[in-house]
Amino acid sequence: MSSCFSAFSFCLLLSIVISFLLSFLLEPMAVGRASAAERVPMDFIVVMQAGCSERCPRWISAEGDIEAETPARLRKLLKSLGKQKLPIVLTSNGGDLEAAYALGRLIRKNKLDVAVGTTRLTGCIEPLVPRCKTSRVEDGVPVGRSFVDGGYCASACPMMLAGGVRKFAPLWDALGVHQVTTTTTQYEVQYDIQYKMVKGKKKVISRKEIGRKYLGTKTSTKLSKRNTAHLAAYLKEMGVDRKLIDLVESASPDDIYLIHADEAIPLGLITAGLAKNEMPIDALCFGDLSKSGRCGVTPDEPLPFVPPIPVAKPVPAVGSPAELTAKLQGG
Repeated sequence: MSSCFSAFSFCLLLSIVISFLLSFLLEPMAVGRASAAERVPMDFIVVMQAGCSERCPRWISAEGDIEAETPARLRKLLKSLGKQKLPIVLTSNGGDLEAAYALGRLIRKNKLDVAVGTTRLTGCIEPLVPRCKTSRVEDGVPVGRSFVDGGYCASACPMMLAGGVRKFAPLWDALGVHQVTTTTTQYEVQYDIQYKMVKGKKKVISRKEIGRKYLGTKTSTKLSKRNTAHLAAYLKEMGVDRKLIDLVESASPDDIYLIHADEAIPLGLITAGLAKNEMPIDALCFGDLSKSGRCGVTPDEPLPFVPPIPVAKPVPAVGSPAELTAKLQGG
């Protein structure tokens, strides 16, 4: 211990070591059904519609699992696009719930539309691998098509989808939610803290960790009051009925509750459903395209020819709940 004297104060410089319990509450994780080996971090690429010669619409393809770093990736892409308001075609097993909130808010802030579906790039040898390196590129942008069939949005993904201004999903059960898993890890941490007394009050001048002991990890599948409040506030912000929380709580983390379009529309989770033979890009980009300038197409250019697509009523046998449950569970 040392002492010192100045014209302003008398101070004592003390060095102590303290030990206490430090609990780390990991952010709620809504983990998708795919195994760790199958999980691929979500990436974002801009794709241009194949099969048109002028005024070709573009969209952002988002596929993969939502991680803590995912919002930063989307933010970087949106910044590079400037004033372009490209819609998003989305497929995901889910992932980090807090990151999904951030993605939804980012989408809403930029006034983007979202549709659940898949993107297949032209020229790929592997038909089910959208990010293959052999895709055709025009004007520096991969060329491809979007499909409703094969698209799904599970676990934390519906929270990202909720951020869309307009939100589309397949008419059959392609949306799924389940209980949130919250993990709390405890450590005993030792610090070397140095402080001095200034006018009778302690003032910390250094703090250094000198030891850490793992005490254990606990998990919970029930939403705490704090996390329920966060989820309810987010849903209100996005205009989604808080009844969705009941659906989230109705399925264990090892199961999934499949939300049909007829249920998702009244909840405000989606604004419209898409038939199996529709393409998400048609719903996202056409219609009032000449007025809105969606998908990177300017209103003063002629619209591309888009052949009419007959709309058929969805057949329950295609993408049945059992089949989709197996898909979402990685089966």
